[in-house]
Amino acid sequence: MKNPLLLLALASVLLIHSRGEPTPATEMRMWTAKSGHQIEAMVTGFKMGKIRLEKPDGETVVVALDKLVQEDQDAIEDHYNKAEAAAEAAKFASEKPAELKYPLGKITDEIPTANGYTCRLYLPTSLRDDDAHPVLFIQDPGSGRVGTLNRYKKAAEMNRWILATTPQSSNKLDYDASYKAIVAMMEFVKENLPIDEKRIYLSGFSGGSRYSFFTASQNDVAGIIACGAGSSCHKHGERVPDNHVVTYGLCGTNCFNRYDMSRSHAKMTNPDSVLRFFVGNHDWAGGALLEDAMVHLNGVFFEQNGEAYPQQQARFEVDVLSVIESCLEAEPHRAYMLTQFMIDRGLTSGTRTTRFARLMRKLSKNPENQRFVDGLADMDKMAKKVCGSEYRSYKTLYPEVVEAGEKYAEKYAGTPLEPIFLKFKEHVVQP
Repeated sequence: MKNPLLLLALASVLLIHSRGEPTPATEMRMWTAKSGHQIEAMVTGFKMGKIRLEKPDGETVVVALDKLVQEDQDAIEDHYNKAEAAAEAAKFASEKPAELKYPLGKITDEIPTANGYTCRLYLPTSLRDDDAHPVLFIQDPGSGRVGTLNRYKKAAEMNRWILATTPQSSNKLDYDASYKAIVAMMEFVKENLPIDEKRIYLSGFSGGSRYSFFTASQNDVAGIIACGAGSSCHKHGERVPDNHVVTYGLCGTNCFNRYDMSRSHAKMTNPDSVLRFFVGNHDWAGGALLEDAMVHLNGVFFEQNGEAYPQQQARFEVDVLSVIESCLEAEPHRAYMLTQFMIDRGLTSGTRTTRFARLMRKLSKNPENQRFVDGLADMDKMAKKVCGSEYRSYKTLYPEVVEAGEKYAEKYAGTPLEPIFLKFKEHVVQP
């Protein structure tokens, strides 16, 4: 017969009868207290840092989770995170898909807009039957290619954004000609799809990024994802005036426009604007970075407007939790960054508040994750104070940039940021 003091050794134990709503139970197994004592049971409930254990004879007890060994704590949190994530995902998946003029999940052929211009669209399968949807107008320096929309598809599915681009906007045309095609696309999309005009976003690469800044100066938009170029507008010979729009910049470490993006970022007045570097030259950012950029812009919007969008914010929280769960093992630093972002922005509601808190407890146990977030802050600081003071040169190395790169590479050695900072020891690359 087991010692009745066994449960007391687990600490803070209260004998109760199992009541309340059904909760997903773990398997029947042995659980171990930090003291070394064990109990055979299955966990039938988890709330406010306490678990409910049901023994083989049906007796139930409540135990503080932190009294168990770390391995058992992790197993319980993982079990409930996955179970709750699956339940919520199923709930939102059962919502009625949007019924729109164009098919979901397919990049359209060119669609006539106005005055001989055309556009291509991508409507995510994740769109639901809401009154209006966010849209991202992508300005491609190579004329609105299908491949450009493909770059953004995964991020658009996760964030539930419509994508649109026009083949008649490109680096081969001047600003006036490209802008006419962009306006025709924007007007067509707003007339033919239920677009939320408070959630219109712009993005582009290289010259397309410059078009995005220029377009933002002429229209009311919620944010910009700028890739590979800043706000310097050659038509006017100066930078497009900052209109306080939140901007998420993405730039290769050795991109010849690095100085331009850094200078633009330094002049941004919106405190939510971000600039991140990745290992590369004058290149498009990868899919995960585009996904992070959309999450950031979505988060900024819901932080300020969430009360008017309760269902959309709830979906957003579930979608971000899904991304976090998917990268817990392979990219814990990214999972931590996203979790911290959501908590800091107050974007945790209902039962999801507990799930975010559990994930933060788990991810905080590895100090390298916080170092990664600290490194991103230093990267932002380096862009504003160091990279923004250099000038484009294909042969010149700027000592201040090299020194800063070496300093931060050493400071964040062992994190995914180390190879990024090390690339600043090399000069920029001519396209």
